[in-house]
Amino acid sequence: LGDAPVAALAPLYQEMQPVAWNVSFAVADADATARLVQEAGGRVALGPMDVFDLGRFVVAFDPGGAAFQLWQAREFAGAGVFDAPGALGWVELLTRDPTRAEHFYTTVFGWTVRPSEQYPQFGVDDADFGGMITMDDKFPHEVPPHWLPYFAVEDVDDAAATASAAHGSVLMAPTSVPEGRRIAVLRDPQGAMFGVYRATGAR
Repeated sequence: LGDAPVAALAPLYQEMQPVAWNVSFAVADADATARLVQEAGGRVALGPMDVFDLGRFVVAFDPGGAAFQLWQAREFAGAGVFDAPGALGWVELLTRDPTRAEHFYTTVFGWTVRPSEQYPQFGVDDADFGGMITMDDKFPHEVPPHWLPYFAVEDVDDAAATASAAHGSVLMAPTSVPEGRRIAVLRDPQGAMFGVYRATGAR
């Protein structure tokens, strides 16, 4: 976005792996955090490994099966802009075991949690960056727990229409969340899901 990195492309690691957006969390020590992941009941699927001189990288799963990544920055710090149109601004965990997920992520990363029966929110030092949805019977059994990234846009309705015109699809039509922002959930032509929300300050 301009000169600032906001996301990356990577090849699929396995033949049967679906096309998807992955969420990477910055850590000071990828090896130590990978050990914490395993001690807290998660699983390390790849790494820790060096990515040239850019950083150290891990692919992991939480106890419920949601995939995420760890990034220990070296030459590449990661995303350079947040919560601006075209950039990541929010992440959302969809899980069938919210109690276990909350314990796992607070143990591994030291996150704060803003409690709510409908939508607990994760934060770093109480600065919220994500939320958690419990996958109930309305979610098909074959849909696994996962992290869903949300990108900021100027206009959610226009973004949804643009995605449809570009051979994507709208999974959740533009909706105004009570006391929240306008959001939508979209899918690209290869099947990768992502959310969009009205950027801070956008009209």
